[in-house]
Amino acid sequence: MPSKPEIQDYFTKRAPVYDHSAAWVKDGYLKSWLLENIKVNPATRVLDVATGTGALSAIFYRRAGLVVGLDFTPAMCRTARTKMDYLIYGDGEILPFASDSFDLIVIRQGLQFMNLLKTTNEIYRICNSVGQVVIVQLTAYSPVDSPEAFEIQRFRNPVRQNFFLEEDLNALLKKNGWRNIRTFPYYSYESVNEWITKAAIPADRQEQIRRLYENSSPDFRRIHEIKFVDGDIIDKMKMTIAVGDKK
Repeated sequence: MPSKPEIQDYFTKRAPVYDHSAAWVKDGYLKSWLLENIKVNPATRVLDVATGTGALSAIFYRRAGLVVGLDFTPAMCRTARTKMDYLIYGDGEILPFASDSFDLIVIRQGLQFMNLLKTTNEIYRICNSVGQVVIVQLTAYSPVDSPEAFEIQRFRNPVRQNFFLEEDLNALLKKNGWRNIRTFPYYSYESVNEWITKAAIPADRQEQIRRLYENSSPDFRRIHEIKFVDGDIIDKMKMTIAVGDKK
């Protein structure tokens, strides 16, 4: 299992190009979906766990009463301060807040690098009794494509600890005690060349990822709608939005 310094070092290397490393990072669909389905008002207190460059915080900033971002990689946060009210350097597994501090906790692409039990217990603790959690996470489509999808994800993120199907997020929230759990899939067409060259991985691992795609099964290619175009590979990746209410 990767250490905290290894994870921090990985994201320090990715920070300069993170916002341009994948289409989903600044996905307009996600912003529209969140604004339509996750209601905030001038009294809402929002915490963005693993905020990174602040893209998710920016969606709620100045719409909610308070938006706080938390991340433990300073280099990832250099452009985040203008997208939220407060930025805190901290660990998502040990959140430095009192119980019942926030109305809405959001976390995108953070759980894959964290201890699931510690992080989700902490998120539940700091959410107030009528609050809500929103998880946005890259997932495989099903058990059919997951072995190959997870192998590609493992090569792309060597510090990754957790891999998910949509139903895993549902079960995770249920285990923590969240209620009225619902999940929503959305899809992002990603350039593999862009995805791997801006992911702080060496050239030999990039080639291994390309070979995994080139040697992928017919089922994987069909499910992910894989296309080989002008030396690039296009992968229709699945993201899952998981929402739970505390009450």
